[in-house]
Amino acid sequence: MAGGGPLTEGSAQIVTLVEDRLYYLPNVYELDGRVTTHPVNLRGFASTNSYLLVEKEHALLIDTGFSVHERTLIERVRKLLEPGMRLSVLVIRIGEYYGICNVRPLVEAFDVDVVYGKNAYGNPALAEDFRPEYSPWGTPPGEGWIGDVRGHVIAGNEVIEVSQGRELHAFGAPLRLLPTHWIYDASTKTLFTSDAFTHTWRADPSGPWVVAEVDDSPTFEEARAYMIGNRFWWLPGAQTEPIADRIEEIFREREIERIAPGYGCVLEGKDVVDHHRLLVLEILSATREEPPVPVSVGGRSGGR
Repeated sequence: MAGGGPLTEGSAQIVTLVEDRLYYLPNVYELDGRVTTHPVNLRGFASTNSYLLVEKEHALLIDTGFSVHERTLIERVRKLLEPGMRLSVLVIRIGEYYGICNVRPLVEAFDVDVVYGKNAYGNPALAEDFRPEYSPWGTPPGEGWIGDVRGHVIAGNEVIEVSQGRELHAFGAPLRLLPTHWIYDASTKTLFTSDAFTHTWRADPSGPWVVAEVDDSPTFEEARAYMIGNRFWWLPGAQTEPIADRIEEIFREREIERIAPGYGCVLEGKDVVDHHRLLVLEILSATREEPPVPVSVGGRSGGR
């Protein structure tokens, strides 16, 4: 297994979070106004995040990055897998490309046994079989090796077994846009938070992609502008008390030393986790007092 910190191949890194148990694979992309993960005016670099959990003869990969990351993702996963090791894939958000784009390429490259995900026509594996170079237009999904992969729908609060003796706990996400889960790995004290706690980015493509010390980046104003400038546009004027209460409950009931979001930096260490938890709670408290954001649905603007 690779260890001892980041291994860098250009912008493709393997970051050891917990030796022989948890690896972080940041998939870096530029913020140039064309990516829906961030506000259109934000500049710099972000990462869609893949995480490889290893236990005995089995590994589980959480999220797979955009299609442009296919080659480097497969290369890094291959470095980390021992010969004969089976691989499962868990996609936290079926409806977002940053999680699903490379499921079919991974099935072609490795011995993938299960694909976990939200309800997607009864089979998450088939719902992710859309890459035209693997499944040409007009071809029914599920042909080839992906047809042999078992799809497992995560229906609600559920236990997912990485290997015997290591379990992940999936539960509904209190702060989200589309339906998704948060995942807790008690063995590494890691909380995987999908599209929440994604409010960090970098000026340089080299990162670093782990925040290991408390600092003032982003500020309250920057984090708030990020959240309401994109997928959490609905926060101003919303009834956020139940969301904040549930977040507090999750952190109170679990020992969390690491927040691993679907994109943005990993938040490492109890002090850093507490700082960013309080930052999100402060934003939830402030936005509930603000006037709601007007939304026009189905109307015509600029017409005659």
